[in-house]
Amino acid sequence: MAANMDCDVLIIGAGPTGMSAAIALHDAGFKVIIIDKHQSGLSFSRAILVNSQTLSLLKPFGIADKIMARGHPFSSITINGPEGIIIKGSVDADSRSAVHPTSLPQLITEK
Repeated sequence: MAANMDCDVLIIGAGPTGMSAAIALHDAGFKVIIIDKHQSGLSFSRAILVNSQTLSLLKPFGIADKIMARGHPFSSITINGPEGIIIKGSVDADSRSAVHPTSLPQLITEK
């Protein structure tokens, strides 16, 4: 039996970007369907943080506060590899909203 695919917008991919777009479009009055090649979320994370601009964009939908409550804000980052430091530096908050990037694995963000 074929699923009803009557919608205004079809989004391919149920990652954070696809779901964020779906939330914004739904709130704007569009009928949205999301499809993804995976039947359930992945068992690993492809991202370890939500940047400040994304959080600022999600704030009007009530999602940023939930992400920030579950994650950990940070202002600097160091990424180590087998031979030592790969990247080290400061991470600034979005100047328009003073929201700091939040460390939260994609696996949890998608939930």
